[in-house]
Amino acid sequence: FQEALDEIRDRGNNFWRTFTPSLVLSSRFSKTINFNQYTSYLSRKAAFLKYTIEAGGSILNAFNIDFNDTSGLQLYKYVKFVADYRKYQSISPKTKIAYRLRAGVAKSYGGSDVLPYEKYLVGGGSNSNRAWRPRRLGPGSFANIDTTYTDSGPILNYSDNFEQPGEIQLEANFELRTQVVGFFHTALFVDAGNVWTFEDGQRPGSSFDIRRFYKEIAIGAGIGGRFDFTFLLLRLDVGFRIYDPALPQGYRWFTQYNTDRIQGVDKVIFNLAIGYPF
Repeated sequence: FQEALDEIRDRGNNFWRTFTPSLVLSSRFSKTINFNQYTSYLSRKAAFLKYTIEAGGSILNAFNIDFNDTSGLQLYKYVKFVADYRKYQSISPKTKIAYRLRAGVAKSYGGSDVLPYEKYLVGGGSNSNRAWRPRRLGPGSFANIDTTYTDSGPILNYSDNFEQPGEIQLEANFELRTQVVGFFHTALFVDAGNVWTFEDGQRPGSSFDIRRFYKEIAIGAGIGGRFDFTFLLLRLDVGFRIYDPALPQGYRWFTQYNTDRIQGVDKVIFNLAIGYPF
């Protein structure tokens, strides 16, 4: 198990810190604004806004205590802000358009060089960009690559076996939802976004740079089927990668994926979930 944690650490993931003695104290303020009963399917037009501000370790800032010396505990100090806006509108009795905008940032301070692992921002999965596996999107244009050298040239073997947390997140989702018959509904969707870090020497290309971040917006699209039993909604979404910023320049668009130089890219992802993604 320790060897597995060491490999995760060498890949630039801070998950290994979860198993070290630590203390996480936080205060959080959250506000939700619900316009016209967003969660009610009967609403023809509704919106939802939620933002959260969180501060970790700030309670003890007034005390001069070094937990590393006195108890061996790692004390995390950080600030985090996340905003989530959602809206849907009926365009016919059986069809709705829905979209979501989400942004977040988290930053450690006061001698803490990392965040508690559960406080990082992540992308990918059934409620995020559905063309990527959960927590595997990004960060930035970083790619987890092992290179195999052959007589015909190098082959890039991509792997998403490790979660990829970040400190900055931008995301947008769009759906066209249609009731086909009875409890069966379908949806066409487009997801875009990514996560970034402020600085990470172990994951090249992961840091947020205003000059290139727009080139690192991952785009996925797909189709979904929903079984709405009123008390329970089962959802199956199939996501396809349209633009993958982790691939080398010239291979990022879906029309450029077919090449023997790049292997291990999951072009299609199946997401099984309960409830709407947003």
